[in-house]
Amino acid sequence: SFHYRFLEWHASGMENAWTHVLFLATVYVAWRMVENREIRWWWLIWPVLACLSRLDSVVHMAPVLGLFALAFWGRVRSWTRTWRI
Repeated sequence: SFHYRFLEWHASGMENAWTHVLFLATVYVAWRMVENREIRWWWLIWPVLACLSRLDSVVHMAPVLGLFALAFWGRVRSWTRTWRI
């Protein structure tokens, strides 16, 4: 059943490796956006996948996204110039 596979995945330890890779991808893409002074919506796939690979990683991803917001605000000082879809 689905529940058994879900629990097996979380008990196996494989989610840790994937979660760390996805954390690194999130930090890298966020850093590039701060350097380029523009936000791209597609980058949200990385933190979403990190949170899905290990559900308790939401607690660790929130400070990363908060630091990104502060760094971006410090670099740009205007949200309206940077939102491009």
